[in-house]
Amino acid sequence: MRKIIFEGNFDQAGSYGIVNFNLALNFERVMGSVSVLPHDIQPDALQIQINSLGSSLRVSESNDLCDIRIRQVWPPIWDRVNPTEKLVVVQPWEYGSIPLSWLRSIENVDQVWVPSMYVKHCYVQSGVSPDKVFVVPNGVTDKSLEWGDRKLFTDQSSLASKPFTFLFLGGTIFRKGVDILIDALALLTESELESIEVIVKQVGADGAYRGQSLLEDRLSKYPDLNRVVRKIDKYLNEEELWTLIQSSDALIHPYRSEGFGMPVLEAMALGTPVIHTSNGATNEFCSSEVSVLIRSNLKIESFPVVSNMLLADQCWYYEVTPEVLAETMRNVIIHRNELPALARQAHQVAKNYSWSRVAETAAHALDALENKSKSRDIFTSILEKVESYDYAQPHEKVSPFSVVQDLVNIGDYHSAYLYLGLAERPFGEEFGVIERQLAGIV
Repeated sequence: MRKIIFEGNFDQAGSYGIVNFNLALNFERVMGSVSVLPHDIQPDALQIQINSLGSSLRVSESNDLCDIRIRQVWPPIWDRVNPTEKLVVVQPWEYGSIPLSWLRSIENVDQVWVPSMYVKHCYVQSGVSPDKVFVVPNGVTDKSLEWGDRKLFTDQSSLASKPFTFLFLGGTIFRKGVDILIDALALLTESELESIEVIVKQVGADGAYRGQSLLEDRLSKYPDLNRVVRKIDKYLNEEELWTLIQSSDALIHPYRSEGFGMPVLEAMALGTPVIHTSNGATNEFCSSEVSVLIRSNLKIESFPVVSNMLLADQCWYYEVTPEVLAETMRNVIIHRNELPALARQAHQVAKNYSWSRVAETAAHALDALENKSKSRDIFTSILEKVESYDYAQPHEKVSPFSVVQDLVNIGDYHSAYLYLGLAERPFGEEFGVIERQLAGIV
């Protein structure tokens, strides 16, 4: 039996801790011999928490050996503890290309796990082989899904009988878009403001996001909004947070960049409607059929630096405008009676992301590691198609149009434009349109 150590952040005040704890807990049920090695909390405290759940998961000693080490910690550590062990690093990213310094470090690891295809795109665009990057999404607990079942089954309240409550849950930082939310509120009319309440539950202010909050500065520009915006800064335990989410009419998440978007999935599990940025990572599990999307535009920064780290390529993200967000909020209020149906459908989708199912996905990734097989998805498929085209003899080369279309579909417009240039002319109007569009982008 393989011996596995989950190592990294386990303080569940942060997303890394939530992921590591729940993935290890459920992985132990799937794989057997699993232990954990916390970097940020006392081992004894973590063992007490594990024991209270009736799990046989144990806290490892720092010098324990293993067959496979799965590590998620910030900042990331890419080095092996022992040269004989397999190393998996779980590392999300949000701002387009990954830091340049990571590229060589990634050569030290056997697999990289990311929470979404969106993040895998970031790695592949930066030059990391898609064969090495596996998508293992984040999840939700069975308990939260049970809470959602109860709410959706018993909630008979009148939607029009009280002010509409929007909940913003997360760090009040640039990446999460709280400044866009406040700017959007400033565009609403007096009567519209009287019909709503906005709760901002700040997360990470004393930890990962210390000193980065934009909320106070933004509200200082619009002091009248303080009567509409209610801030919650205090710590809420799991059930208090779930109660807050369920008591809100909708979770609103106008983010610029997310590697996954855990608050969105949590709200779906709990039966609360969701409003979120289109085109980002959340689209992978929260489509327009189960939520309200906020129209967004791709924004590319001129200087590829994030948190003093030079990126391997461009820094990009999707951004909504205050005007579009304000209009979306108006439409949500007008059509509020349609939200319960969306919430019910979203809740069913969330059931596909229980931590037990996520653990099975992770187990398949480890099976691939043991069997020395590659990740299989659209990126590896395109890579094989590109290599087949590149290395084929001239008389064997097929039209590059299928390669071009696939590259456009994953957003690699530069490569698509280059391959389109290899095509024999004249070609059909369809690809003539694509060529003109790509010329304008690249």
